[in-house]
Amino acid sequence: MHQCHAHGCQKRVPPAMFMCRSHWFSLRKQMRDAIWKEYRPGQEDDKRPSPRYMAVQRRAVAEVAFKPNDEKAAADAAPYALDAMRWRQVAIDAGLGDPLAGLAKEETMPRSNRMRDDAGQLVDYIKRLADGRVSMEHARGLVAEWEKQDRDFENWAAATHGTTLSGDE
Repeated sequence: MHQCHAHGCQKRVPPAMFMCRSHWFSLRKQMRDAIWKEYRPGQEDDKRPSPRYMAVQRRAVAEVAFKPNDEKAAADAAPYALDAMRWRQVAIDAGLGDPLAGLAKEETMPRSNRMRDDAGQLVDYIKRLADGRVSMEHARGLVAEWEKQDRDFENWAAATHGTTLSGDE
């Protein structure tokens, strides 16, 4: 058993299951189908999911965490969205194609679960920071957390896939 991958969820699920039932069905069908498409039986045992799976998996966690007009939810979702983009680039660089192609189209997302473009979200956050609606301490904390996640991700990618985002082998 392992913990549901949804941000903050403590429910235990079988090793081959990605999320608990309630979080799994909160994902739009297109995202659930993409996760199953990229899943490889046994990856939960050998701990070597593909970069394509990781990109889709992180995107799904971001979508579950994100809620419109909720700054905390946006901050919770942002690291997952950034991880998805990093894994997407690893997959593309490895010649595996774009695992997120077609998943970000707004017309395929229910309005209540719509996630804005990652770059647009960051621009909105920067505007709120400039207007004083977000504290510098909050921004510094997010940056520190993202930098730590970058280091952790680089170390994990190098150890498990023999690759880094910088292309150094």
